[in-house]
Amino acid sequence: SIGVDCDVYASEHCAGGRFLPAGAWASGVDFGEPEKHCCACGKPPDRGPGDISSDSGCVDTVGWQNLFGATCDDYSSAGRCAGGAFTPGEEWTSGHDFGEPEKHCCECGKPAP
Repeated sequence: SIGVDCDVYASEHCAGGRFLPAGAWASGVDFGEPEKHCCACGKPPDRGPGDISSDSGCVDTVGWQNLFGATCDDYSSAGRCAGGAFTPGEEWTSGHDFGEPEKHCCECGKPAP
């Protein structure tokens, strides 16, 4: 491991449970396997026996895309949203002009039913 914590991975290399295209180089054993230890990079949520509290039940709106053709998966994989919010600096991709992804995509803040 190179001594980088999950906050650094979440801000520079990962979003929405996967590596950003430009951050994939920072995965694997040589980098401490952040994909196994950091939620932003793909670590499954910690759950105790019978604990379902970390499963929000949120489901992306089927077939949603904004006026530019971006889907919820696109917002997540591009690092625009993660963990139910827009990533810092990506808030400009929200709101009416962008089809309100915050109302349609779980990673962008769509509430659970």
